[in-house]
Parts: sequence; structure tokens; C-alpha cells
Amino acid sequence: MQINVTKLSIPFSILFLFSVICFLVAPSLSGQTARISVKFNNLSIKDGLSQSSPNCIFQDSRGLMWIGTEDGLNKYDGYSFIVYKPDQKNPFSISNSRILSIAEDQSGNLWIGTNGGGLNKYDRKSDRFFQFLPGKQDSLSVAGPVINCILPLPNGEIWIGTENGLSIFRMETGNFLEIAREYPELQALSEIPVKALTPDKNSMVYAGTSKGLFQFNIKNRSLDHFSHNPQDVQSLPSDKVTALMVDREARLWIGMETELARMERAGSFILIRSSAQKEANVPAVPIKALLQDDEGDIWIGTFGKGLDILSARTGNSVNYSYDHNNPYSLKNNEVLSLFKDFSGIVWVGTNGLDTYNPKKEKFILYDYVPFSREKLVFRNIHPIYEDEGGILWIGSKSDGLHVLDRTGKTYSRWTHNPDDLNSLSSNRIRAIREFPEGVLWIGTDDQGLNTVSLDANRRPVRYKRFKSEPDNANSLTSNRIYSFFTDNSGKL
Repeated sequence: MQINVTKLSIPFSILFLFSVICFLVAPSLSGQTARISVKFNNLSIKDGLSQSSPNCIFQDSRGLMWIGTEDGLNKYDGYSFIVYKPDQKNPFSISNSRILSIAEDQSGNLWIGTNGGGLNKYDRKSDRFFQFLPGKQDSLSVAGPVINCILPLPNGEIWIGTENGLSIFRMETGNFLEIAREYPELQALSEIPVKALTPDKNSMVYAGTSKGLFQFNIKNRSLDHFSHNPQDVQSLPSDKVTALMVDREARLWIGMETELARMERAGSFILIRSSAQKEANVPAVPIKALLQDDEGDIWIGTFGKGLDILSARTGNSVNYSYDHNNPYSLKNNEVLSLFKDFSGIVWVGTNGLDTYNPKKEKFILYDYVPFSREKLVFRNIHPIYEDEGGILWIGSKSDGLHVLDRTGKTYSRWTHNPDDLNSLSSNRIRAIREFPEGVLWIGTDDQGLNTVSLDANRRPVRYKRFKSEPDNANSLTSNRIYSFFTDNSGKL
């Protein structure tokens, strides 16, 4: 029989590193399936962030990060934070501490939307804020100053989505437009909460509202309204739109309170996924933010179930959520905001700021879950052996032999049973080798050598033990087995 001698047990030093990675970095896995690790680093109040709820994240044209929280606007240069809060003694301070939206116009001016303080313009040269609080007839009046989103347009207008409808600010004059007179086509958006605004490359502006999706053509000034129709499976799945995003292929993604959909053509939508719960007393999970990363994957931030990443290649999604065993997981399952900066780093607003750098080396990792009978329990690993079928045989320092079938996504563990001779002689595994096919050789750290005969399904059928016997010259010379090697003549 031809023996493949290239798949040798891996040296202890490499395995020690592997075990450390498994213990420290691996995310929590559902069903014991491997996935590419998304390792998050967190910036919090301890690092200088003014408050732990990042409602919005933005990077300006100079590379500075701006984070709007419930208690102040934060400017971050990669090293430290500068926090802006209202100051009654300073008329050029920001108007309110509760920041909900940030945008930059073509001239490099920053516009900040608040919850209670209207619209602010930040002047970089003077480091001052200028407040714009229109009259009672406008949706930004004191009766409804909650600014959910800001969209500067090339024509010098700033579209502002508020809880009281759409407002339009003209930068040249510094005044708010009277929509009924200058944009009568947008009257339908003047009195309903506007949650999200986004443009595409075809002169369209999309508005996500509590009463469906609106599409406005800037060139011909026409407005289309798309809403849910229970009789039409291609209609918008829900009227409660909470997030919008246009991807690289110019496709519009719509996040709703329980559904994610994509518009295939005007008025035709496909449901991508739904988080609606049929069980009683289980609340729906709204989508708060959408983002496309440099790989083309779609990031879906939910308010309650963490983060889902939808693969552009496979169409499958993986959930990432808070895991108290993993210091590199999300810090909270309530995702408030998402942003991708110029370098491709993804920023996630949760409990503080979680950041993910995709350019760092990616590992396929399997988690360590202590005191679990259903998940991986190995931590201190000595050998790893991969058989011809791709199954991993993993020997641990004290937890026996672990068998990981990555294709079938199954996991099992073989251990020593002092009352059963048809089991491993020890849980301290040092070396693993299959020779010949169907016979597994297992070297232990203290109880000699084991052979395990496998059936067609790679399950153990019969165990046999070999130990050092002082009175037997043909026995093993030691009960501590470090490694195996098979030569071309078929000898072990």
C-alpha cells in the first residue's frame, strides 16, 4: 500500500500557537461549523469616547473620524478623541449633545443633525458650530427637531430626514425651502417620519419612511411611492423602512423592522431574509444599518441580534454577536451604526466602537467552550493529523482525542475510560498517525501506544494497547510517545 508521508503530526511549538489562537480569538460557532474569523477591537469610554452609544459614524475628506453619541460629538484622529458638547457661554458651540447624523458637503463642510437642537454646520478653520433652527412651519421646528439623516446634494441643497418629515436646506442662502412652493412633488414626504436617505448614480434619491419607500427623480422631479401589498409577492415586504444602501452594482438594499429586501427594478422587490418571529412574545429585530465591504459582502446591523454578514459569493449569512468567552466579539448585540473608512476598516457602533480590519490575516477557527458536552472542549493541543478524507484528528493535553469533520460539520471526542479496555489508554495525546488505512495509531504522554481500528464511517471499532514492559525486550522502550513516521517500505 502506498502511504502518504507528507501529512505528519505538527510540531508542538506550532500547535501551541494554534491552541492559543483557538482559545483567544475564535468566535462562537453555531453547529460547530468553521468560518472566517471577524476579530473586533473596541474603543470605549476608557479610550476617550464621550458616551457608549455611537448613533452615527462618519469619516470626512481629511480622514478624521466623527462619532455622534447620546452625549456629544467626537472627533477621532486615530490616537485621541476631541469631544464637542453644548456650552451656554459659547454661542458657537454645538446646539445639542444628542447626535444622530453626520454628513459632508462638496465644499468640505460638516453638517450635524441632532435630537433636539436642529441642524449644525461645523467650520473647520474657526473650530466653530453654526446652528440652524427654522420656524414653526418647518419640520425642523421645536415641535419635531429629531434629525435622522442628512444628504448633501451637488446642487447645493441639503436634504434632511426628520421625525416630522423631509426638510430641504439651501446652503447658498442659509435658508430652509418651503417644500409646498418649491418642491410640490415632495408634499407626500413633508409630514411622515423619514428614517433614511440615499442617492444613486442615476439622479435618484431614495427616502425610507415609516410609510414605505419613495423614489424621487431629480431631473424630471417625479416621485414614486412603493408600499407593501399583501396580494403582491413582489411588493415591498414592509412599509417600515429603517435603513437604505446602494451597492456597487447600483442595486438598492432596503432594511426594515423585520425584513431585508433588494429592489430588482422599480416597484419589484425580492425578500432576502426575514427576522419575523412566529413564536408568541418574541419581538421582531429591526435592521438599523446596512453596509457593503471591500469583498462585496453585505453587513446587516440589527438592534438586538448583533451583526449578520451576507456573503456575496455564496448568498449565505453568518451571525456575529456578543460572546462573553471571546474578548474579540462584538461588545453588544444592539448595533446602532455601520461605516467603512477609506482603508476598508469597518466600524460598528455598539457598546462603544467595534472595528474590524479585513486586511489582517484571516484564520479559520474553532472555538473553545469550557464545560460543554456539545461544543469543542479542547484547549491545550499537542498533535493535529489530517487524514485522506480531510478529517482532523486533534490530540489534547488532557481532554483525549477530538475528531473534527469539516465537510460533514460533525464533532466527536474519544476519551479514556478506566473501566473499559476498549478505549484509549490515556487522555494525554502526543502523536497521531493512520497506518495502514483504517488503523489509527495514537501515542500518549504517559500510557504508551494505542491502535484503533475504524469502520467504514471512520468510527472506532476496536482498541489495542501497547506499553513498555521491563521484562519484555520486544515491548516499547518508553510509555511516552512523541512522534510517528512511515517510510517508503511501509514501516512505522
